Amino acid sequence: SLPKLVQIGFMSAACLGSNFNASILGKTIEDEEFDVCSFLEIGKDGGYIEESGLGSFSWTHDQIQQAAYDLIPPTQRESFHYQLGQMLLENSTNCEMKRDALFFIVDNMNKGVDLKLDRNQKTQLAGLNLQAGNIAISTSRFHAAAEYLQTGISLLSKDSWIQQYDLTIQLYDAALEAFYTAGQFSKFDAAVKQPLTHAMCFEDKLNSYHNLVRYLTASGKSEEALETCLSVLKKLGEEIAPNADIKSLLAEASCVKQMIRNSSIDDMLDLPKLKDSHKIAKISFLSTAIRCSFEMNQVIFAIIICRMVKLSLQHGLHSISADAFSLYGA
Repeated sequence: SLPKLVQIGFMSAACLGSNFNASILGKTIEDEEFDVCSFLEIGKDGGYIEESGLGSFSWTHDQIQQAAYDLIPPTQRESFHYQLGQMLLENSTNCEMKRDALFFIVDNMNKGVDLKLDRNQKTQLAGLNLQAGNIAISTSRFHAAAEYLQTGISLLSKDSWIQQYDLTIQLYDAALEAFYTAGQFSKFDAAVKQPLTHAMCFEDKLNSYHNLVRYLTASGKSEEALETCLSVLKKLGEEIAPNADIKSLLAEASCVKQMIRNSSIDDMLDLPKLKDSHKIAKISFLSTAIRCSFEMNQVIFAIIICRMVKLSLQHGLHSISADAFSLYGA
């Protein structure tokens, strides 16, 4: 018995969840005759919704939300969700995307992934899932991030490593971080092979190797983790012999000691910031190698510390340099 536009308002609000923002709701409905304020008044007067904050509303009961959702014919729900998300995307500013709208957009559009989307639509949605996944990682919502990023990967074309390279490598890099941190090791194990096989250059494989070493260490495979570290470091120009002995360590330590002796504290504090991307990759992976070498090989562990200090003194300071100097002093 409700007017058609009011029904559409309830259907859209139900898709936004148990709580929704009036401004967000207004951007999801294309019909120019729809008036958000009038709809909200009808909802409040009928006891269907209530104001829960400035511009925010919630359903008075989850069964009411379900009844509103049931107004959408089951065969049309996937397309309704997708179109709602698309409308919100088109009507949102960049600021709103970062602050409020992105997750509403992605959560709804993802419900339409089984629709016959064309290549451009899939690419667009994969990129939105990458944005959502990265934000979820930055706020420590790793399980949610893993779901967004897995969805993004599923939307890639079969030739994505050729035709959508940047999007593909970014999705896999973020997904490996999320899978590892969320403890989803079976997904990690399946995904890590892709960038290690298809990345165009060694530098693009470094994030995958970094997460692989963390995964191997957490899985109790410290020996394999250390072997991987030494292999990567060799390719980065920081070769450390697997059978390095105390004599090798003393030579490394002597070199660093001499460098420190020739520098005052002020000299070290005045060192420039490390900017060379290759050198940053070196010190970052040396830092990664510390964790697995500590348990497996104390000589290699100490050599790595010396290399990090040496690199910092020669080429500039990085945030990791503080760890290097403190470990060297210890």
